[in-house]
Amino acid sequence: MHDDIKYRSTGISKVAIVGAGLIGASWAAYFLKHGLDVSVYDPAVDAEGEFHKILQKALTDLAELEEENLQSLGKVTFSNSLVEVLNGCDYVQENGPEKIEIKQKLLCEIDQNLTADIIIGSSTSSLICSYLQAKCTNAHRVIVAHP
Repeated sequence: MHDDIKYRSTGISKVAIVGAGLIGASWAAYFLKHGLDVSVYDPAVDAEGEFHKILQKALTDLAELEEENLQSLGKVTFSNSLVEVLNGCDYVQENGPEKIEIKQKLLCEIDQNLTADIIIGSSTSSLICSYLQAKCTNAHRVIVAHP
């Protein structure tokens, strides 16, 4: 079974990417290649331009790795509003800086702007999940998801 079919069977059609650096853009490419729509947020002034550069490289790399085309690309949008990006998403992938205070604040804000059934994946290579969850009302839905 192709991954794109698995995603659709789980009800995921729109992913929110929070943090548009190398990891965020790479996640976006992965989700887009599986036909999912991706909405991206990053507060940095030059984030959108850099995101699109990294995204194009990642999409090219994925195309070279695939033996077959899984599905047509999903749609990508970029916003300077976190709330706008979270609106209507089925999954969130957070990719903020690897600093516990920043991640806790960001995850808390994400948590407050979603219904309780939406999973929030956090890209971290060194932080403990329970520390990431500490400020969230719906802590059970925050997981570590790092490539």
